[in-house]
Order: sequence, then C-alpha cells, then structure tokens
Amino acid sequence: MNSELKQAFRRVTAADPDYPKVLREIPGRPEALYVKGRWPLPDDRLTIGIVGSRHATPYGLEAAGRVTTDLVLAGVVTVSGLASGIDACAHRATLEKNGWTVAVLGHGFGYLFPKENALLFDEIATRGTLVTEFPYDTPPLAPHFPQRNRIISGLSHGVLVAEAGERSGALITARCAAEQGRDVFALPGSIFSPLSRGSHRLIKEGAKLVETAEDILVDYGTGNHPTPPPRYKGDEGLTPFEKELIHWVSSDSLSIDELVELSGEPVDRLAEVLLSLELKERIRVLPGQRYVARN
Repeated sequence: MNSELKQAFRRVTAADPDYPKVLREIPGRPEALYVKGRWPLPDDRLTIGIVGSRHATPYGLEAAGRVTTDLVLAGVVTVSGLASGIDACAHRATLEKNGWTVAVLGHGFGYLFPKENALLFDEIATRGTLVTEFPYDTPPLAPHFPQRNRIISGLSHGVLVAEAGERSGALITARCAAEQGRDVFALPGSIFSPLSRGSHRLIKEGAKLVETAEDILVDYGTGNHPTPPPRYKGDEGLTPFEKELIHWVSSDSLSIDELVELSGEPVDRLAEVLLSLELKERIRVLPGQRYVARN
C-alpha cells in the first residue's frame, strides 16, 4: 500500500477515545474500524439506521426518501450500507439536505461495491463517513455483508426497515438491532408486493409501524421535529385538469398508462400536461416513469 492510500483512511480501535460509544455496548463489537470522512461520530445526536431491498419499488424509494428527509431536517444522523436501492436512497436523501450519513461497508477500502455507487461513495467520503471493519485488501464477499449489518444497527439508536422481502438482508439488520436492544421500525407496503412481506412480518412481530418521521422521533422525545414544506402548494396557476392530475398522484405513484385509464385522455395530451406540471415543480418523475406529487 502506498503512502497516499494509507493517508486516505484511519484505523480506530476499541481502546481509542473516539471509538463510537454506542458501538462499545454491543456483543461481538469490532475491535478495530477503518474510517474515511467526518470523525468522530457525534455522541449527542439521534442516529437511525435505514435499510431495505436492493431492488426497491418506486413506492419504497419514495417512502424511504420522504421519511429520511424529515428525519434529517430534525437533525438525525442516518446509517446504512451503501447498497443499491433503499440504502443508496437513504444516503442521497440525507446528503441532499446537508445531513450527516454513515455508510458501513462489507469490504475493505481497496474495493468499491457496487460500482454504480462510485459517485455516492466519494460524496460520503467527503461530506459523511465511510466505515468498515475489514482491512484494505478485503474483497466484497457474500458472508461479509450479514456480518457488517451488526455494525449498522450497533451505530444506531433504532433501525427502520423501509422495504424488505421475506429473505432480505435488511431483516438480518433488524434481528441484530433487536438482539442489541435497539428499536426496530418498519414502513408498511402493499399487500400485493413480495417486497412488503418481510416488513409486514416485522410489524406482526412487534416492530413499530412508521408512516412519518414523527412516528420515530416521538419515541426519543427529541422535541426537535421536522418541519417539511407543505405538500399542498395551492391551485394558483393550474388548469382544472392539472388540479385533477395532482389529486391522483398525491397519494400514490402512477404511470402514464394508469393516468390514461383514470382520465380517459390520450397519451400525447397527458404527456403535455405532465411536462407542464413538472416544470411548475408540482410533480416529479420516479424511476420507471412513474409520477408523484412533489412534497
């Protein structure tokens, strides 16, 4: 390893005073951490882990992003695993609001996984914190990711499962959280979606159902609740049909085909109106060309 790479991160042991206090409490704590970015982690702020499916649905991404944003506005530090899907969504939503996010890796700093998150990796290294217990040359092997999940929960006061199927790795993080005496929260999903079954099982087993960030914050008595911008921005400057479209997409994300069926309007007419609403910042487009009302 050359000297430049050695300077790119630091090693923190359990004997060091800046080893995270919350992590000291857990059984099987890592005796050493390798860290990049902001350090030490704040001991005086609420920290919430946010995890979920790598193959998240548009609903899961929208719900996770909304709750994460409101948590960050309340001063919460977020923790996740820099995986695709929900993890990346939570990290990005935190950075978008200039919050502090911690990414726990399942490999050493000599690797980048998944490669699609390269830009996010660099941004967190600059504005947040990257953490791993694995030495520099350790590759991203499958057994490492369940192992790192205990650190995600160990660094958190509570863990929110935003969307998880029956065999999701997020359920491992939830189990670690429960074993460590952390709180477990879960966002409900569609009863028709396989990616909701794990989350719903957690709720049945006692995880707290979360609809808003307030459902989490109230458990910690923070007294510092988020004040997100109002979701209804008024009807000024909107045509009757634009008002109707906003009403439809305010409660769920809809594709243009679904909007055609609801409205009876042709695709080209809908496309024109949707573009107008997007330019007016009344709606936004999710992956898969689905439309939702802006917060």
